[in-house]
Amino acid sequence: MTLPKIISLTLLCLAVGFLEAETEKSEIQKPDIAKCAKRNFPKDAKRFVDKALVTVSITVDKTGKVRNVKVLKVELIEITNKDKAPDTIPMFEKAGVESLLNQICPVFRIYGEARPYKLEVPLLYELR
Repeated sequence: MTLPKIISLTLLCLAVGFLEAETEKSEIQKPDIAKCAKRNFPKDAKRFVDKALVTVSITVDKTGKVRNVKVLKVELIEITNKDKAPDTIPMFEKAGVESLLNQICPVFRIYGEARPYKLEVPLLYELR
């Protein structure tokens, strides 16, 4: 059985972080990237949005460095100013990229060998 160079996984990275990889072997060490994202609620968006969900796709190299971040979707969940809230979407897109780009995340290993991987990561931005 040959494995692809980049393994696609799905990640839920809200508060605690959870990774579910569809595998049958316990020799696969799943990366948990919940703590490698920087908290960075866009300053200029705070007056208009209290809560947003930014879904990004990331590519992590075999050393754990995030090499690519692509925004897939921005959802404004709790809006305080309906007229100005749409103007914050580019701010959340930028924040989503900056929260993970060049960050060091856990290494994904299969049978002890480090592998690059891709994840879809939902980032929850919430004012507290």
